Amino acid sequence: MEFGSFMLGHVLLREGRIDEALPQLQPVPAGDSYALARECRPDEAAKRSEASFLAIPDADAWYSGASMLAWAGKEQPALRLLDTAAKHNFCTYPSLDRDTMFDSIRNAPAFREARQTAIACRDKFAPYTKIRIP
Repeated sequence: MEFGSFMLGHVLLREGRIDEALPQLQPVPAGDSYALARECRPDEAAKRSEASFLAIPDADAWYSGASMLAWAGKEQPALRLLDTAAKHNFCTYPSLDRDTMFDSIRNAPAFREARQTAIACRDKFAPYTKIRIP
């Protein structure tokens, strides 16, 4: 899949332009879960999506999968992907607080725990931001 289409799909999704976004996102591994709200068996699709994203050795993909699942209202798989990304040094804080894809699960206690993991990740690497290379 072309990265530009993927990003366009996410932008459109974040703008609430779902019908335009879904065709852009279908070729994504586990892209069927963007249509979770319309699927007959959304829990099975969420499990497939979570497993598919975890099979990709890229924490950025895990974050994308988490945002997608959160948008679809699948709190637990979204939080597991989010937590996995942070534990693999993909520090999503503070963007996590601004990402509208997580609005549906933002008040969940487990989201606050995942947020704390992301803050700890950020804090672990913050001292390196002060290093200046001549």
